[in-house]
Amino acid sequence: MVKSVIICIDDEPFILHSLREQILRGIGENYQIEIAESGEEAFELCAELTSQRMAISLIICDHFLPDMLGDEILCQLHDRYPQTLKILLTGQASFEAVIKTVNQANLYRYIAKPWNEMDLLLTVKEALRSYEQTQQLKDQNKTLEKVNQELQKEIKERQQTEQLLKASESRLESILNSLEDVVWSVSTETLELMYLSPAAEHLYGYPLPILLKNSIFWKQDMVHPEDRVILKYFFAQVLTKKNVTIQYRILHPNGEIRWLKECAQVIEDEQGNPIRLDGVIYNITQQKLREDQLTHDALHDSLTHLPNRAFFLQQLDLELNHSHCDSNYQFAVLFVDLDGFKTVNDNLGHRVGDLLLIAIAQRLHKCLRNSDLIARLGGDEFTILLSDIQDTTRVVEITERILRELSCSFTLENHTLYSGASIGIVIGPSAYTNPLDLLKDADSAMYQVKQTGKGGYVFY
Repeated sequence: MVKSVIICIDDEPFILHSLREQILRGIGENYQIEIAESGEEAFELCAELTSQRMAISLIICDHFLPDMLGDEILCQLHDRYPQTLKILLTGQASFEAVIKTVNQANLYRYIAKPWNEMDLLLTVKEALRSYEQTQQLKDQNKTLEKVNQELQKEIKERQQTEQLLKASESRLESILNSLEDVVWSVSTETLELMYLSPAAEHLYGYPLPILLKNSIFWKQDMVHPEDRVILKYFFAQVLTKKNVTIQYRILHPNGEIRWLKECAQVIEDEQGNPIRLDGVIYNITQQKLREDQLTHDALHDSLTHLPNRAFFLQQLDLELNHSHCDSNYQFAVLFVDLDGFKTVNDNLGHRVGDLLLIAIAQRLHKCLRNSDLIARLGGDEFTILLSDIQDTTRVVEITERILRELSCSFTLENHTLYSGASIGIVIGPSAYTNPLDLLKDADSAMYQVKQTGKGGYVFY
């Protein structure tokens, strides 16, 4: 049996071979693992494997490579190998790069560096399982298409006996009943339901007789209130456009909100007259959850779970736009750099350092109003956005409260730790139009504090 292939792409040999060994330990020898150190080498490797008729199940690619960025590599590979799943592996990819790869390369998952081996292996196994299930569904669809072609041939030739026709219908029914997706047929004359596959019971959570008896129930009443307008004229759209695909949510009786994708088409007779509408309904809830998780991961710090630099700059840009529309609107940006954090990391290790960062993030959050935003910029740097301030008095109160809170000791794993902070402050909007300029000036103000002895604050 020919093994399916996993390709790992990274320009650092140590990381590349470490990645290969970890995957090999996790999945055994069921897959062939190939490596490439650049985008060009990866393209050549994929072409060679394809010429040997070897299936490529998964590509794991670093973002920063010498010849091109990982998102560009994955987008080009997706054009050539759309069935192959892709994982972007990096610690510095921008939000735009991740979203581009999600949209153009059907990115399966984004994993930050340095990765956790268990999380990596779980993600790889889940991706391989998803790939195998997709291939199985593809084979089922081929089987279904083949059976359908046989049925059409039998009907056209009209040489089948009633017994053979019933047997063929029984085979088709068996296949439809085995599918997890819901299949339905509707009369074009009365729009009454002619057929609904048993999978509807599991998807909608109600017995099939109830669903068959009242199509309004599962086509309107169970639909999320915000999405009901999508289905209001659904059948009319199918009759007009011949082929329609929509996505919407339903309210399952167990309390879940499920995302569905529904594809429908008009079935015509030999003269081109519509005789029925056929449709398939897919449960895409997990796909939607993965998309939401990818978006969340791209905008949040994995250690403290605070918003990250990309998220902070987005919100800061909104504040600038608000201030340009309202000349009386003001806000403040605080650039917080921890004092003495490197000493903790060097003397007690990164684990204690990480615990200290989490504890500091919690204390900072308690110092702010509900309308304020705190983000971790990276390392021991945090930024705070104080929205809708009337004057600097409130800014000073919050800043001094932060310094008091951080001056108190932290007890972590039997260690008593102290960590002050140097804070640079910028009041917006002034003449700012670019959020990066504002952040840069807040950083400069913070360094003024560092130069004068740390543990205080300065307005830019």
